[in-house]
Amino acid sequence: MPRPRIWKETISNTKKLWKLGKEKSRNAYDLKTKVYGLNDLINREFLERYHVESLYPGKKKRIEMLEKSTPERLYNPFYQLKG
Repeated sequence: MPRPRIWKETISNTKKLWKLGKEKSRNAYDLKTKVYGLNDLINREFLERYHVESLYPGKKKRIEMLEKSTPERLYNPFYQLKG
């Protein structure tokens, strides 16, 4: 049986996944989501728009601005709950 989740660790791992998703391949991101057992669909959509400039023109720059100003918006709002 897997060990119980620690909320702060889950949030930390989600942030690590964002960084990994920006810097590494989609495959590396997918593998790590399985290791962590996390699948943040909001974060995944941001990464899709970040990497596929041809389908989402101008989104990469907008996401980078969002990351600097309000990074919590890159993740599921569920992670803002106190655990």
